[in-house]
Amino acid sequence: MGKLECYVGIDLGTTNTTVSIAYLSPTGQLQAETLDIGQVDEYGNYIEEKLLPSVLYIDENSIPYVGRYAKKMARMEPQFTASKAKRYIGEDKKYRWKMANGQYFTPSEVSSFYLKAVKNAVEKRFLGQKIDGAVITIPANFNFQQQGATREAAVLAGFDRNKIIMIPEPTAALIDFLNQEKGASDQYSAFDLNSGPKNILVFDLGGGTCDVTIHRVSRNHNGGFDITELSISQYTELGGTDFDELIMRKLMDKWLHKMMTEKHLTKQQFQALSQHVRLQIRESLLAMAEEAKVQIANKINMTLQMNLNGKSYVELSDEQKKEMDSYNFVQLMANVPEDLRVSLHITKAEIDEAIRPLLDAQYAYEEKKCIEYPIRNAIKEARVPLTMDDIDYVFLVGGMTYYPTVQERIYQLFGRRVVPLMPVNSMYAVSRGAAIYHYNRNRIRLSNIDEIGKTGITMPQNIYIDVFEGEPVTLIKKYTEVPFQKTFANGFYVTGGEHSDYVTEMELELFTADDPKAMERKFLQNAVLEFSKPVRVGAPLTIHLDVDQDRNVTVSAWLTEDETQKIHVNFGIPEYDDDKKQQIRNLQDHLR
Repeated sequence: MGKLECYVGIDLGTTNTTVSIAYLSPTGQLQAETLDIGQVDEYGNYIEEKLLPSVLYIDENSIPYVGRYAKKMARMEPQFTASKAKRYIGEDKKYRWKMANGQYFTPSEVSSFYLKAVKNAVEKRFLGQKIDGAVITIPANFNFQQQGATREAAVLAGFDRNKIIMIPEPTAALIDFLNQEKGASDQYSAFDLNSGPKNILVFDLGGGTCDVTIHRVSRNHNGGFDITELSISQYTELGGTDFDELIMRKLMDKWLHKMMTEKHLTKQQFQALSQHVRLQIRESLLAMAEEAKVQIANKINMTLQMNLNGKSYVELSDEQKKEMDSYNFVQLMANVPEDLRVSLHITKAEIDEAIRPLLDAQYAYEEKKCIEYPIRNAIKEARVPLTMDDIDYVFLVGGMTYYPTVQERIYQLFGRRVVPLMPVNSMYAVSRGAAIYHYNRNRIRLSNIDEIGKTGITMPQNIYIDVFEGEPVTLIKKYTEVPFQKTFANGFYVTGGEHSDYVTEMELELFTADDPKAMERKFLQNAVLEFSKPVRVGAPLTIHLDVDQDRNVTVSAWLTEDETQKIHVNFGIPEYDDDKKQQIRNLQDHLR
């Protein structure tokens, strides 16, 4: 039997991971199917579900768990579990999690276990055939180090470096939606491309990041779509976990009030609780916050019976809003000592009040921790002049957009002019779209546009090198088309310590910002240059930058005076030796 063609899309999420495959149906229609992923549930039973919670727990016997059991252990032993790795990927030198077996793991290493679990699921579906290629989605505004670290995680999971394709999450979700639209009649179509190209704003609010992109979409001559990227919002660490945090704080207030009034807990007794018990209380309330949000959203959406299988926003009357504000969630706390366990309730109105700072800029604690910011930033930073009125459609994706108050706020921001659109089963839209793209790369053309009309894939941020006692050097500008090469023959010199005439390595400080002199900078991992033999401080350096079609960045360097001097350059992307790779893979062999 010959090897089957496998078209795989992976949504490596902050809170949940999914995997889909694409194939042609017997009627010739391109379809995507989200696969079940094997994992252990809260009770120790092996199960298969489409959502894999992005949580890792490794017990004292070095048995790794991902998914629901690991999520349970995050409440019971939070000090020995890893979650939200996606928020920290690309910063592996700063962030590490300790497991119960005493080992430490970086964000890339943690993520590799989720990718291994989905790889296992795909291989099971294809009867044991080895799968080494996939389209993996990333936030549209990930920098090259975050993208590179994600690629390394996939390599650790057993994927072939040369068969890993990365596309932005909003683009993948849009591809899935367009694929569904192809099968809909004009009567039930969510938008009309027959009258010409349309500007579509994609608002992707997932578990840990908020991506806003603007695309110009049109049909092409071969029956596919041209998706032209007009804008990418700045990287925004805003997601469902931030909403859960604010709801948890409201529940914490309720817990404290109930403990003090019903169980007569004193302030001194509370302060005497161990750090471990406090962590258990926090994690229990955090789980309750997430469950309250999901259950209330499910109840409302089922009540409304959303039109067009969930694609259309339903505007509520004042009477309906009042009724739904009273929807109530009640639950007994779990995984905390018996004497600290109480039953708590919270209403939709209380949840909405708690999360208001994340929805409305005038109540925001931080400018960028509000959904308004990435929307307005995407409009402002678009590569062609745009206003809110130029947006033809708003497309919502990501688990948090399922919450009705988020939908309502988006509708308000666009002056109640543009009705928000939603995909069927938005939790799976990104991986489905990635699988469709994997299958149909030649018929879906992804491009970017600049003010003079050129097309091509571009970089999402400016990247600068901070130069000692000099102006920052622009390494690459935002919206520079790739592939791209540039050689810097002037301006770089070997630097060293105050008392060193010769050094064996040096660092280059990298950052992103709106411009090189901006006060607000996001510092990246430093690039490290390692010399094969001691080099004189002050010797001139030549640096060569190479960015490929997938925005992967590689840098080479040499001494301007001696090109034979070998210099190893690590541009802030994790590197693993064979021993480390084998250590990770040995653990993955026992993954549950």
